[in-house]
Amino acid sequence: MAADGPEPAETALTVEERGLRAELGEIIDKQMGELRRDFHHESEDAKSADRRVRAIVLRLTQIERERIELNVARGL
Repeated sequence: MAADGPEPAETALTVEERGLRAELGEIIDKQMGELRRDFHHESEDAKSADRRVRAIVLRLTQIERERIELNVARGL
């Protein structure tokens, strides 16, 4: 039964990771578009986007750690 445990967790992590990476790509594309249009300002939208990017990167780091822990548990 221990061999069956990590698989659903790994799948859930993969799904979450894909969603976060897609969201991150959308935020970056939007910011790059604003830079190309010479959009200079420090609006709340830009600050909010920066905070969201940091949160996504933090969660992606946590996902990687969880994935490592799953691999270690699978190896035991």
